[in-house]
Amino acid sequence: MSIATLIDSLGECYASGTQLRDAEFRSRLASHVAALARLSGSELVSRAPALSESLQLFRRLLNRDQEALLDNALEWTDADREFAQWAANTTWRWCAVAATASEAAAGNEAAPALVSATLCAAGDSVKWHAIAAIARPNGLLARASRVLCLAEEFGIAETDVPVEADGTTVSRTAPQLYSRALLLGFLASGNLTRQQVEIADAWITRWARDYALSRTPPASGTSLWVDVTKGHGLRAGERAEMGDLRYLVLEALPRQLMTVERGFHAGRIFPGTGVSTKLRIEEHIVVLDHLHRLVEQLRAKAPTRRAERTLVEGATVEAFVGVHEIVERAMYAPPTVRAPRALEATLVDAGGPKGEALTNLQQVELPRRWMGLADVSEGGLGLVAQRGEHEDICVGDLIAIADGGALAVGEVMRRAPQGTTGSLIGVQVRSRSARPVRLTRLASAEGRGGRDLGGVFVPGPDACGRGDAIVVSEGAYDPRAKYQLAFEECVFVIALNRVRRQGRGWISCGYEVLEQQHREAA
Repeated sequence: MSIATLIDSLGECYASGTQLRDAEFRSRLASHVAALARLSGSELVSRAPALSESLQLFRRLLNRDQEALLDNALEWTDADREFAQWAANTTWRWCAVAATASEAAAGNEAAPALVSATLCAAGDSVKWHAIAAIARPNGLLARASRVLCLAEEFGIAETDVPVEADGTTVSRTAPQLYSRALLLGFLASGNLTRQQVEIADAWITRWARDYALSRTPPASGTSLWVDVTKGHGLRAGERAEMGDLRYLVLEALPRQLMTVERGFHAGRIFPGTGVSTKLRIEEHIVVLDHLHRLVEQLRAKAPTRRAERTLVEGATVEAFVGVHEIVERAMYAPPTVRAPRALEATLVDAGGPKGEALTNLQQVELPRRWMGLADVSEGGLGLVAQRGEHEDICVGDLIAIADGGALAVGEVMRRAPQGTTGSLIGVQVRSRSARPVRLTRLASAEGRGGRDLGGVFVPGPDACGRGDAIVVSEGAYDPRAKYQLAFEECVFVIALNRVRRQGRGWISCGYEVLEQQHREAA
């Protein structure tokens, strides 16, 4: 299979609007890339211009399909997952092909383009492995590091080369492209959703020109380090005593974050163009906060852990994901030998304060989620999802764990692949004494009818209730409405007010008690 045939195929696909999500075209393209991988380095170098052109065409096609894949933060179908995994694997194969050509390109005028192609594909593969939530190949960053060293050896490290970047063309040097791959790998280690990974990549791609990759440790400033002789990525904190080290100096990062914030205040979303600007503003805010925490971490040099983890072996817990599942399952699920008895709550009739047992309501059959418990700390816990199971759980999800007769509720902060066995899901626990509740939205004078909806009561740390919150689904939140809520002997009329935290499909908000009544005797 010739590279000319590959270019023609990619060009026809781009001109006709054919999408890479077409399984037949993906299969044909994978065959083309596999054929390239069988060529020797010298054969690839002899076709260097066409090879570089075909890779940039492929990246342009992939960028065009990203918007459809990322425009829904909640829906993630099997077809979406299959496409993301294909993109991750294919960009890695492209990286390996371009790296083979780069290693044979000493003294060739095509060397800068081949080096840039390798490092572009490496950064793309880091991104797509994070989007697909699968482990990166061990050799990915090692191959990128080797090609950077070759660029330095060939004397072309500071040569600007035009490359595709989020639907536009920019000029970048080899260290800048390498920095993009490294920094994205450091940030997207399971802490970001697929939308947030795309946003982080868009920002880093624009900002990389302002970062220095130095052989000497900086006297001051914000920096990370990497040993280019090894396959690992960027590291923070104490550096290795031996090895061929490079220091990524992020002195410009705080200023860049301020630029993003000023743009938000003026109604602009950085960088102004590309797929990332079409994603929800909430996703951008999460990335902004994540980068602010990175700056604080690096300035603190060696932050201490807040709590020690206790490893747990062989424990299995039942988990509930999302407000709907927590309410329907944690309220109604009958006790089993594997899970503690669910907490009892009551529902208030829309017509008055008369209580009604939740157990009398029609139950909704939902699948049970049993997960391994890896470790527990004061503020969190680690869950194990076996490969192929619980793939719908993502960073930002609300999750509850049946915990010794109570309900521990928290937010998924990290989902990291654990080799080929599955994923480790890190949960930050907000409360270990939460309880599912039913709210009744009261009919209003504006014509909005009454409605029952589920929620999760999350008590705050103090006894006075100032930190108490109610979590509802994003679509159910209405700050103008009044709700009835029953707790023990009392019925409250409340209004949901200030949003305290927002995640994937849920909102945690404070509430104001407008009226209090005693429950009528049964």
